[in-house]
Amino acid sequence: MMTKCAGMCEWRVRQGGGVQIRLSPSLLQYRSNTDVKETLLHEMIHAQCFLDHSETSRDGHGEVFQAHMRRINNHRNPSDPFRPFGGYRITVYHSFIDEVRHFQVHSWKCSRCSHEIRRSMNRVPSEKDCRAYRKDLSGWKYALSSPRNRCGDRRCYVHNHMRLCGGAYVRTSEPPEPKRRKTTTTSTTTTTKTPTARKKRNNTTTRNITSRRVTPRRTARSTNTTTTEGTRAARRPRRQAPDGDSRRVQRPRSTPTPTPT
Repeated sequence: MMTKCAGMCEWRVRQGGGVQIRLSPSLLQYRSNTDVKETLLHEMIHAQCFLDHSETSRDGHGEVFQAHMRRINNHRNPSDPFRPFGGYRITVYHSFIDEVRHFQVHSWKCSRCSHEIRRSMNRVPSEKDCRAYRKDLSGWKYALSSPRNRCGDRRCYVHNHMRLCGGAYVRTSEPPEPKRRKTTTTSTTTTTKTPTARKKRNNTTTRNITSRRVTPRRTARSTNTTTTEGTRAARRPRRQAPDGDSRRVQRPRSTPTPTPT
């Protein structure tokens, strides 16, 4: 979230070149259309300087940038439908101080010189705030014990404060903690109603149904219709022998009765 600059123009080297312009909705959401147009024109001048490689100043607002800015501000073309009444007033730095101040809720103050730093993110002021800082420390030109700034820039406030003051920053304010919602337990009263006769009859019928024991049904096995003679003989019931032997008793075969001739 961009809470300090109203717009940003980036040179996209890794994506194959080109320029990308981004505007801050946090700072411009309550501003007029004229402020949004002037911010967009400011970033478009940066894009033109990036593509032409004409701007060589440190902060990007050198002579080439200001020449384009004056040319647009002095332009009085009545056929421009987006030109506001009175012309454009593009500046080098924006004047959205109240919007920026609203998001800077974290503040630190130096214990020696009482210099105050306000930020929108919870990050302690350190040497990493210098523009020439790199993780591999390749941006430093001089040693820490040198009387010059490590980054080589005389106007760098980070190293000037470290070299001349040497004080430590102490937190002075932070955003308030969010209020937690209190969970209130309300006592609920339960009311009992007398069931009607129909409800009683339904309850009794369901009670009788649930109390009755239900036996599972036996599923009939699928038997083959064509059986052999051996299987038929095996299904015949056993008969007890006269002497108590449980051997299978063979039935006497019925002899055919002779037919009279």
